[in-house]
Amino acid sequence: MFRNIVREITAGVREHNMKRLKKAVAIIRDESLTCAKCEALSVPIKGTHNKYRCLECNRQFANTKHDVGSMLSRNDCAEFYDKAVSHLKGEASVEADSNKDDDVISSIARF
Repeated sequence: MFRNIVREITAGVREHNMKRLKKAVAIIRDESLTCAKCEALSVPIKGTHNKYRCLECNRQFANTKHDVGSMLSRNDCAEFYDKAVSHLKGEASVEADSNKDDDVISSIARF
């Protein structure tokens, strides 16, 4: 019986944290810009007001003011910033691989 209670609590905490992580991803994505160098997603750097880092080429630059730190705090998901950025970086690499596949298919189709 005790194990069942622990499992239910653990599952509830996991579900709650997943919702917070998804919210953090959405906030960061909404506040992100496109890198001028490689056109990949550039996320706002937490603890700054106008600095961004490209997830593809790692270029750091200053641009439009963002409020990502406050937005994450207001939505109770500030502790998920690093995980959310890692998630977005994983999405970006999958998208880049998909684009490479599309380029290969296009070049094959030309022949």
